[in-house]
Amino acid sequence: MGVRGVLPSVRDDAGNVREAARGSSPVANLEPPKSLPAGVRSAWREIAAPMAEAGLLDRADAPALEAAARCIDRWRRAEALLDEEGLVTDAHGGRPHPAFTIATKAQAEYRAWCARLGLTPVDRVSLGLASLRGQSLAQDIGARIGDSPRKAGRDA
Repeated sequence: MGVRGVLPSVRDDAGNVREAARGSSPVANLEPPKSLPAGVRSAWREIAAPMAEAGLLDRADAPALEAAARCIDRWRRAEALLDEEGLVTDAHGGRPHPAFTIATKAQAEYRAWCARLGLTPVDRVSLGLASLRGQSLAQDIGARIGDSPRKAGRDA
């Protein structure tokens, strides 16, 4: 038996039904499992830090966080191999290095996880996360980096 039927269904603002995680709550820090390889743990922390800062990190996110971190690690390892051996090598009959395909697929998978986790500004807007915190995207950006110089010129 999977998650369906075990967790209650809830509706989001758009009316979409999703499963709610029981007992799940936002956390300030969610450490990666020690069983993960070092590169995956490092990528996990890179993703988890901004999620925690934005109040979006939840214990229920651990599997998605691991999947995204694995994509980053796979992408980085493939890119390191390409940097070392080149995009096209004699060893591969003048064809593109197999690591190129691995890097490309890992990037695509990571972009998909970004959308699910709200890791880019566009993803946060599409998920309605800026409005969940009671502010527009412009207010959110202004709070993080300051007002636009154009706006400051108009107020003067």
